[in-house]
Amino acid sequence: MLPNILTRLLSILATSLLTFSTSAWALSPLEFTADSITEDTQEAHNLSTWWTKEIVQADVVIDFGGKRMVDGTFTFEAHGPRARFDRADGVSVIYDGQTAWVTPAEAEAPMGRFHVLTWPWFIMAPFKMQGDGINLTQPNLSPLNGKAHKSLLQTFGDEMGDTPDDWYRFFINLKTDQIDGMSYIVTYGKDTETANEQPSIIRYFDYTEGDAPRIAQRYEFWYWDPESGTTVGDLPKGTGAVTKIAYLSNAEIDFTVPKDARELKLPPEPINYSVYAKLLETYVSRTGVKYGAWFNNKSDLKALGNLLIKFAEIDLSDYSKEEQAAFYINLYNAAMLQAVFDNYPLDSVKDIGLLPFSIFRKNFIRQGDRKLSLDDVEKGILLQEFFDSRIHFAVNCASESCPPLLAKPFTAKKLDAQLEAQTRAFAKSARGARVIMGKQRIAYSELFKWYQDDFDVESPAEYLNRYREMPLPIGYDTDWIDYDWSLNSTL
Repeated sequence: MLPNILTRLLSILATSLLTFSTSAWALSPLEFTADSITEDTQEAHNLSTWWTKEIVQADVVIDFGGKRMVDGTFTFEAHGPRARFDRADGVSVIYDGQTAWVTPAEAEAPMGRFHVLTWPWFIMAPFKMQGDGINLTQPNLSPLNGKAHKSLLQTFGDEMGDTPDDWYRFFINLKTDQIDGMSYIVTYGKDTETANEQPSIIRYFDYTEGDAPRIAQRYEFWYWDPESGTTVGDLPKGTGAVTKIAYLSNAEIDFTVPKDARELKLPPEPINYSVYAKLLETYVSRTGVKYGAWFNNKSDLKALGNLLIKFAEIDLSDYSKEEQAAFYINLYNAAMLQAVFDNYPLDSVKDIGLLPFSIFRKNFIRQGDRKLSLDDVEKGILLQEFFDSRIHFAVNCASESCPPLLAKPFTAKKLDAQLEAQTRAFAKSARGARVIMGKQRIAYSELFKWYQDDFDVESPAEYLNRYREMPLPIGYDTDWIDYDWSLNSTL
């Protein structure tokens, strides 16, 4: 039998190892600080040599989802903001220290500003750990796929770069002091809340050797679970390679913007749907809209009106196609709700106005310098400029037979999934189709009669079966469900 003191020590060690292996990784006090981690890491990456460099140049290839996202040569200042990305197709994106440009001016440059600023930063990450406007906090011992790493959180001041809300967490190898990974969020073109819903991590491999600055030559990009400290999925979502790394002098590189260039602006701030989301969450359910409760809450009633005023002031010209489509769906649904409240109480929206259904043709919606009707938004904009047959199940006409109102705003990021879910829900509901037992007939929503060309099928069953687990019989005779225009009200 081991001596008592040795037994006790082994027990303490085993308990410590067990505690350290849990997903919480509740960190014990460490002997290192943010400054010491940074100093050791930058020394391991040959920071002293980096300070002797003026210009860095490298060929970079980045693939995401099987598609080549980046292919070309990056040239950038080691200690300044200027950079250029000369694409393999002959197009160049230049950042002159303040503004990003694409040349030739007529060339397309999707996310050009993002690329010319982001990839140099990822390449230089070990040498950009410190600086004006950079904050380093939370020195910890953290897991990366079950292996302990020193870690450090990097955040930025309000005036730092295009996306000061981004953050990075370095994962530093305990033996080499080199960066093995860097988790991060990208707020470029999206709000911080959305970006934080799914952080990512870049894994660094194959560092250069010798006296030159230590730069990773191979990347893997993964979705990241910060709670467990693990990458998500069996395969990386993207890969990258950095080759032909060279160091040049300032005299060898020209960051001058040519005359034939077009400015690449920052993407606009994401449209804020937080107030609308709260209203929908409060008053919309699977069975309908709580119009009575909403109408009696004067502050929430006013909030809807103010929301439409803000919608009217949004300039959509710089937003993506997905952002615009989501916006117009939300605009239609919010305006329909407002039309109900402007005439509440009522039994049916078809009774609003002098003629039946005239509410759909009334120009009461303001957007920019235009006055629009509900029909303008749905038929003139959504189904013309952003056609997708699933839009028919996203816009809500405040009636019982209409596809139910989604209790959340539509967003660009989730638009496809939201349209899919709305369509599937309607396809398997009695509002969408009802088999008439024993008569080989199916009664369908009149939506399929009114918008037959949009669905482009011989029979509604062909369309609905794409979204149903139990397919409808093909070849049955067709009936139509009388459209119930009574208000989709619930308690």
